Amino acid sequence: MVIDIIDFEGTFDKDILKLIKNKEIFLIINKVDLLPKSVSFAELKDWVYDRVKNELNIKKDNIRLISAKKNFGINRMIKILKERKIKKAIVIGTTNVGNLLY
Repeated sequence: MVIDIIDFEGTFDKDILKLIKNKEIFLIINKVDLLPKSVSFAELKDWVYDRVKNELNIKKDNIRLISAKKNFGINRMIKILKERKIKKAIVIGTTNVGNLLY
């Protein structure tokens, strides 16, 4: 599930959560390149986890920070999917969360 960090509340869609219930989920936080440099990625990941842990059964390691525009974090995400031998994945999110083309 792809989320736009700039519009977290608007792109963390409860209807999508219903569709992915009982699935292994990666929460892809896109557009991290737009945040101030003072924002720590570790703190950001903790903030996201605290925000979603009651609504989404997810491991903190399955929260990934990326910038599709700057190609940051995409290759690592693909590597993780390969390491876990995940052959099929669905990328889902609301409009304007970003492109994940590689």
